[in-house]
Amino acid sequence: MSDERVFPNQPIARWVGILSLWVVFALAACQPAPAPPIQGDGTLTRPDLVGLIEWDRSPSTVVFRALQTGGDSGDFLRLGDVAECTIFGDNSMVYLLPGSEGGTVVAVDKVRDEAIRSFVEDLTLNYQLFNQASGLGNLAPELMPPTYETLAISINGQSFNFDSLGGWDSDYYAGVIERCRAVSAAPAEFAPEDGAWVSARIVTYNPDQPALIWDAVAANLDLARLAAGERQWVKGAGVVALWDRLRLVRPDLQLQQGEVTYQVAIQVPGITLNAPEAP
Repeated sequence: MSDERVFPNQPIARWVGILSLWVVFALAACQPAPAPPIQGDGTLTRPDLVGLIEWDRSPSTVVFRALQTGGDSGDFLRLGDVAECTIFGDNSMVYLLPGSEGGTVVAVDKVRDEAIRSFVEDLTLNYQLFNQASGLGNLAPELMPPTYETLAISINGQSFNFDSLGGWDSDYYAGVIERCRAVSAAPAEFAPEDGAWVSARIVTYNPDQPALIWDAVAANLDLARLAAGERQWVKGAGVVALWDRLRLVRPDLQLQQGEVTYQVAIQVPGITLNAPEAP
């Protein structure tokens, strides 16, 4: 995460950040609110938060991210992972919504400053985010669970990380996810219409996993060619259809092309985690 600061005494540094947020919120409550100015997309209803909650405006900066992680993050099928909710420095959002058939929909949006600031205020006052902890350093490797939940936030020049290993309530993460989604007012479903990195591998057919027939000619996307080398940048209806099927079903979907069974992974810059830049 950009602008992350390393402190010799991390708990003290964290409490300094917490205290500063509480102080600015308290001071704001005591000050008369100025006349709300007009923004390009509507009236600013919380001018008291302007200047109190700021962030790096780079589009690559992760202002907030909620992510389930752990296990073998280098596994082929994890290449297409998307975080549950991410807010970037340029106010763009990427988050997951439940799909109609058990899969997930990737939603994107561009949100207002005020929505982000109100979200951070809620995290601080209502969700007590800065009273949470990280338990990553307290567990031996053999005791690490296969997956765990993490929350990361970077505001006012400081970065903080929290995780479920620190002991938050079982429904805490789900509540934060719902609040993060509420930052978005006009989401659109994402599809990689501008292209994506596609990787393919040959696998042994497993009757216990979902499968479908893949027509390489109709889709203009030959899985045999992809499986013969490194990932490739692909554009067109084929990669969009492939993305839709993977999101609708699940990442271990098997694709039957001729007599061979494949699995594929799709990486999109700014959407999936750790995706390479577009060529």
